[in-house]
Parts: sequence; structure tokens; C-alpha cells
Amino acid sequence: MYDKKDNFYELLNSFINIIYNICKRGHIIDNNFFEVLKYHRLDLLFYDISNNYSLPYQSILQLNNFKNKIENTNNNYLEEMKILTKLFNKNGIKFVFLKGSSLILNSYKQIYHRYFHDIDILISEKEISKVVGILNKLGYVYGDFENEMIYPATREEVLYQRMHTHEIYNMVRVNKNNICLNLDVNFKFMWKGFNNENLALEDILNYITFVEFENLKMPILNIEYQFLHLCTHFYNEAVYFLLDNDYDEGEDAGEILLIRLFDVLLLINKDINLEQLYLSAKNNNFLVQIEFVLSLLYYITGEKYISKFYSYFKIDINTLNYFFTRQNKKVEWPINIDERLFNIKKKEKCIKILHENKIL
Repeated sequence: MYDKKDNFYELLNSFINIIYNICKRGHIIDNNFFEVLKYHRLDLLFYDISNNYSLPYQSILQLNNFKNKIENTNNNYLEEMKILTKLFNKNGIKFVFLKGSSLILNSYKQIYHRYFHDIDILISEKEISKVVGILNKLGYVYGDFENEMIYPATREEVLYQRMHTHEIYNMVRVNKNNICLNLDVNFKFMWKGFNNENLALEDILNYITFVEFENLKMPILNIEYQFLHLCTHFYNEAVYFLLDNDYDEGEDAGEILLIRLFDVLLLINKDINLEQLYLSAKNNNFLVQIEFVLSLLYYITGEKYISKFYSYFKIDINTLNYFFTRQNKKVEWPINIDERLFNIKKKEKCIKILHENKIL
């Protein structure tokens, strides 16, 4: 049974309750509320507090089955992270875990709370060949896993991704438990829109810290740079449909997933150094990304969690109403932020119309 006085669960209860009340105002309740949580990948966070809400039996059963599946998958990913840490340390490879793989180490309470579909790491660009060689020996290949099969990437796809993005092509392998593992190897801190300027691992070595996990020291970014990275990734998914003229990155849907907002909230709930965060954001041109995320937090939760940021960052909810096309053209959304977050069918219909009108 979770402890209601625990800061993590206090924050979780508050966040889910805010979403519930928004959905209730919009007449999205019962099964529809659960569908909203699933869409935003909050369903397994909701698992521990679901008794506070009235859910149909079928939804509860579905939630329990999914929880068991993700718990098993995440345990396999954690075992892989241990293997990678040992191999990279043995071969003198400096690296750091990013996003979901780092958050499960230092921010979430249960192994099933934060499900992720790959292990994100950042390495030095000059060590790509060495890292790929190590991964090949482990059984990794360039490719994608679909319908229980690995589809190898072509040489053209591998080269294109290396030349035009911040990462190498996705690498996959099936482990001894017949779980397909995805590895996302980054050699730049973040894709920065249409600005090529970016950080390398060498630029942030002083901002790496370590989490003790089963007698291993696992490298992650410190709170300030973890916050920076999460906000930049969130911003990219929220405002860019296609990241360049040819290469399709992630979901072609201007995604805003509230699980990523909760990731940020968990870091806000810690002892974050706001002056260091501001200076790092300003020096690396990340102010827009952070202010976008803070503005969305303000829009959804009010001042409660972000008031301490006012001395350093601007809040402007108008920035939430725009996205960028593949030609880097700024376009206003035809539907509002509430509809994009909580009326999934309307959002999908809107995106279809944008495609049909060749706006995207």
C-alpha cells in the first residue's frame, strides 16, 4: 500500500486529480477518463491510486495485466542497463543514461511506474565506431522490431540518420528471455529544431552524477541538466511534426504526452538549483524550450508548482498554440490545447485535415 504522506504519491495524487477534474468538466469520465490516462501513458502511475476512482472491472483487469507485462519488460531493460554499464566501463567508454532509463533509476517509486520503449544513452561522437563494435558483439543490429520480427536497416538509412540527426540508427537485439531491446544511441545532447548548434558529451561531463543500483554506479545527468534535456525533448515532440525535409522523427502528431510533464514535475519537486538551470539554459539557447514546458504546467496546474521559476523564466500560454511545419513555418493550431490533450479523436481528425490541406 502506498504512503499518502510520501512526496511522490502526494504529487501523483494531485496531478491525477487535476486531470480528472479537467476531464470531468469536459464530460470525459469513467471509461473515457481511463482512455485519456492510457493515451498519456499515465495508466500505470494511476495503478497505485486507482482505488480512489470508480473504474469498471474490465479496466481494472486490463490495468493489472498491463502492469505485470511492463514490470517484466522494465526488469529486462534494467538488466540490460547493467550489462551496458559493465561493458562500457571495461572498455573506457564515457556515457550517460537519458530520459526514461535515467528517471526509473532516480525518480520513480516502482519499476512499473514509468514504461519506456528503449534505452537512451549519450556517448561521444568520436567513439561511435567503438560503441557499435561492442554492441554488435552483444548481438545488436541496426533495425526495427515489428510484429515479432527484426527488420534490418539499409545502409542508406543508417548513413542518413548519422549525417542528419543527433543519433545513430536504432539498434535492437532479442535477449535470452525473448524480449526485444531497443537502444537509442545519441552523440549530441538534443535535436535543436532547425539550429545545428548543439552540445556534445564532452560539454556536459561536469554535470554527470551517479546512481547506485545493485552495486553498480549508473551515470545520469544531474537534476539541472536532466531538466534541460526533458524540456527540450518535450518541446520537440510538441511543436515539430517533421524534423527536416526527409527524415521523420517519432510520432508525426505534434505529441504532448502528460507522462513527460510528470517527469518534469518530479524534478521540480527536488532541490533544483534555479540559477544554475537558468544560466545553463541561457548559455545553450534552451530558454524557449523550458518556458514552453513551464507555460504548459501553468496552464494545467496553475501556479502551485512553478511560482519559484518566475524570477528566471517567462510564462506565456500563447506559445502553446503553435507548431512548426517541415519548412520551418510557424502555424497556429486550429483546435485549442484542451482539445489536443483530452479529446483524442478530435485531435486525430484535426491532424488528418492538416495533412489533406497540405499544411503539414
